[in-house]
Amino acid sequence: MGDRYDVVIAGGGPAGALLAYHLAQAGLAVTILERKQFPRTKPCGGGITPKTRRLIPFSIDGVVEDVITGGSIRYRDTLDLTWTEPVCYMVTRRRFDAFLLGEAARAGAEVRTGVAVTGAEVHPDGVYVHSTGGTYRAEVVAVADGANSRLARMVRPQGKRGFAISCRVAADHAGLFARRGRLGIDLSAAPGGYGWIFPKGDHLNVGIGTVYPGVRNLRALLDTYLAREGLSAGATTQIQGHPLPFEGLAGGRVTAVRTLLLGDAAGLVDPFTGEGIHNACLSACLAAEAILARRRHPARAVEVYQKLVRDNILKELKRAYLWGRVFYRYTGYAMRFLEKRPALARELWGVLFRGSYRDIWGCFGRYFLRAFRTV
Repeated sequence: MGDRYDVVIAGGGPAGALLAYHLAQAGLAVTILERKQFPRTKPCGGGITPKTRRLIPFSIDGVVEDVITGGSIRYRDTLDLTWTEPVCYMVTRRRFDAFLLGEAARAGAEVRTGVAVTGAEVHPDGVYVHSTGGTYRAEVVAVADGANSRLARMVRPQGKRGFAISCRVAADHAGLFARRGRLGIDLSAAPGGYGWIFPKGDHLNVGIGTVYPGVRNLRALLDTYLAREGLSAGATTQIQGHPLPFEGLAGGRVTAVRTLLLGDAAGLVDPFTGEGIHNACLSACLAAEAILARRRHPARAVEVYQKLVRDNILKELKRAYLWGRVFYRYTGYAMRFLEKRPALARELWGVLFRGSYRDIWGCFGRYFLRAFRTV
């Protein structure tokens, strides 16, 4: 009954595509079932951090639209920061996701677009994945079809979520040139979150996001933010909202029998920044590691993956949550402190792009050690 694969992957976004790439490179029979046709538009800020780029085993230079080495962080006043190395690579998800999916196909994975997964059944001889394109049998199913995944809800209930809304803003040549290489963050634009302006090739990506589940007037906040930035007169298109799933914070399972949850489907969005691409890519790498470690018995990969996610992602999400609770509650105090210490601010924001939340303590430790030595 159905075509047989080692792994069936539901979803062709970054998590699904990167997992397929690794498994296909290792010689496994893999197919991706993606309900949309690619390329497709995806609501997202589209910032690839250096720590995310390190997880991608091939060059993404061809889809990078801008390289960020500076930016402004605003609350009541504005803090201008410059870094000597890139802190973010700007992409559009339309091009970036299609590129990753293409790399997975070139590695040997089968890619089936326009095919929606409708359910799955676990049997002694494997898992049967039902879709609009038929039934596929596999040793393991990897669920990477986003925050609203039907299969993910079969493993764990939906938890608290933040929300974001973004749009594409056409800008004249002078407006784009002035923002080249710089990101804009406004911490006063939304409670428990921020507004952003990210430069792309021929437009600006502007959005509002919050980690507070109770905030619902994001469209009004976005309109206010656009007006304050002098962008409301520009041609605004592709206004789309999306949830920020934080279910991973609960520390629950991201696996079931013969089933692995990845990325947004696993609720792995960062509860401080709202960023999800990094943990999508990291969960893909961990899933590949687990499946290949149990290559002779793929069904046993679930426990390996659960431990890898717990140790490498869930603990970090809890640190992010604690930082977020403090920072968003005392944003004014935090920003006044950092505005007086731009070198520390530059280091801290750099850590968010390049390192881990554990590294933040090292930033403060080095700062106070230097301050003590100058006394």
